[in-house]
Amino acid sequence: MPSQECSHVKLNGNQCRSSALAGRKLCYFHARMRRATQAKLNSALPRLLLLEDETSIQGALMQVIDMLLADQIDPKKARLILDAIRIACRNVKHIKPERSDFADSHLRW
Repeated sequence: MPSQECSHVKLNGNQCRSSALAGRKLCYFHARMRRATQAKLNSALPRLLLLEDETSIQGALMQVIDMLLADQIDPKKARLILDAIRIACRNVKHIKPERSDFADSHLRW
């Protein structure tokens, strides 16, 4: 029986496509990231996006800017998050880009 695919949908609309863990809906990476993110975030802060592609990095940057402007985050914590976003920007250049299934399906007639 083929394994089920991870149900995580990236911000660009593509599904993860890695094999889900046995009896779970997520792959190892996304299950681990979701647990870590939920455990570490201050409950007063909104959940930040995973930094997995250019679109989600831009979305996370906008979230931090919005939180700063609304005085919902300490500037020191925001600086740490922005440093992490900066690292993600550098790293994403080394990740093979994915084609969007949505875009592909609309390009074929």
